[in-house]
Amino acid sequence: MNIPAGATLHVAQRPLPPEAEALLRALAVGAVHDEEKAPRLELWRYAARKGSQLSITAAGRAYLSARDGAQ
Repeated sequence: MNIPAGATLHVAQRPLPPEAEALLRALAVGAVHDEEKAPRLELWRYAARKGSQLSITAAGRAYLSARDGAQ
């Protein structure tokens, strides 16, 4: 998978707080447990709302791929 430079840069310079990353990972597998950090994910366009449902975006998947590659 070709990871966009923006996702790699964000992971390296300003990774998401653990709680926000946990929510993003939950969204990646279709589970949502705490949407308190959702506004930050939506700001970075890592998550989006479709009606009342929050879901991960391609940018969110790219962030997680970059993050997993950096660990």
